[in-house]
Amino acid sequence: MNDFLPSFVKRRGRITRSQEKNLKFVEDFSINNENDLQNIINKFEKVVLEIGFGDGGNVAHMAKSNPNNLYIASEVYLSGIGSLLGKIIKDNIKNILVYHGDIRHLLSNLNHEYFDGV
Repeated sequence: MNDFLPSFVKRRGRITRSQEKNLKFVEDFSINNENDLQNIINKFEKVVLEIGFGDGGNVAHMAKSNPNNLYIASEVYLSGIGSLLGKIIKDNIKNILVYHGDIRHLLSNLNHEYFDGV
């Protein structure tokens, strides 16, 4: 049981055709649990959590500028996720994983500290 009110839920919002197309690839770039995180973190120097990334422009820029860091990007709006996925695919960004939903669900189920920055 969680100790917080569920105020952040997946939201559809207004989605463009391009965003909708990109969302078909969401599972290819998703993190869903601690095992997913453990399987990849050793490939990177730092792990950074970006909460509420909007259209993904900032986290995409950070990831391209810091390829040795892994960015876990969390967002509840599907339109934002679709935008970020488009940037990841277009620019072939290899150091972003997306958590689509309320990040508190993932954080409350982690057994270790993984993040070097938030």
